[in-house]
Order: sequence, then C-alpha cells, then structure tokens
Amino acid sequence: MKRTIEFSFQENEYYLQEDETRIFTIKASDLKFDSVDFYIGVYKNKSADITLVNKIEADPHKKGEYICTVQRQEEIHAESKNFCA
Repeated sequence: MKRTIEFSFQENEYYLQEDETRIFTIKASDLKFDSVDFYIGVYKNKSADITLVNKIEADPHKKGEYICTVQRQEEIHAESKNFCA
C-alpha cells in the first residue's frame, strides 16, 4: 500500500507527517539529521512505497525546497530504472 508523507515547516522545524502524526523532525537552527530517528519514523516495519508531498508554504531558511527536489530526483531515477528493466 502506497503511503503519503507530508513534508512541512512550522515553529522553526522541518518535519515529516503521516496521517496527522509527526514521524520525523529536524530543527532549522542546526539541521542535524539523525538517521536512526529517520529510519524508525519513516521505514521501520512500514512500506517503503512512499509519495512525498511538499506542504511548505513559508520557509525562511530556504532548505525545504532543496530537500524535496533531491527526493523527487531520486524517485525519477528509481522509476527510470524500473522502466528500463
């Protein structure tokens, strides 16, 4: 089953949210990425079939668009590999 995860920014935090629940957060002040927290929130015992939706409307740090652009490029690359297989 395909999951929809929303990428948002609020109160100086970037976060991923699924079904109204935050599953991963990064503070804009330091942008520290904790890979274990990311894995637990996004992948542990869950489907990896994900659609990422950028819900950021105001991003004073200008980092959210970059993160979503990199994610979309990875999705396109994966799709093209499947198409050519």
